[in-house]
Amino acid sequence: MAVFDSVELASLAIFMPWIVKIVPGMFGFNK
Repeated sequence: MAVFDSVELASLAIFMPWIVKIVPGMFGFNK
């Protein structure tokens, strides 16, 4: 489970910046 959690956290760390950039654009917000 520890390994799975580490992979999950790593994936979140990789995708969160992408999500933060894309999602506001989808909803019409710009930074």
